[in-house]
Parts: sequence; C-alpha cells; structure tokens
Amino acid sequence: MTQPLTKHEVRTALGLDTDADLAELFGISRAAVAQWERDKPIPELRWLQLQRLRPDVGEGPEK
Repeated sequence: MTQPLTKHEVRTALGLDTDADLAELFGISRAAVAQWERDKPIPELRWLQLQRLRPDVGEGPEK
C-alpha cells in the first residue's frame, strides 16, 4: 500500500490551486483543509477517500 501524500503533493497531482479546491473535492470546509499542514500526510480518512475518488493519484512503485 502506498503512503498518504502531503497536502501539497495532492494539490500538485490534481492540478488544484487552492485549499478551497481541495475542500470541494472532499466535500468538506476550506477551514478543515487549512488545518492540514502543507508537508505532513493528509488525514487517513481523506487519503482513503482520495484513493476511492481518484485511484490514479499516488500510484507508484511499492516500497
């Protein structure tokens, strides 16, 4: 299983510019996304949600 990406990595992979764009993807508030640190993995629940919504994001060689 791949490791959760950081907020910055997710935004870059999806081509999103703002926390508001990321919040819309997850169906949560911008304030919730703003609490995530830029260079720390996104919350596990959101990582699982992202894998379901966009299985192509975060794919790569297994370590």
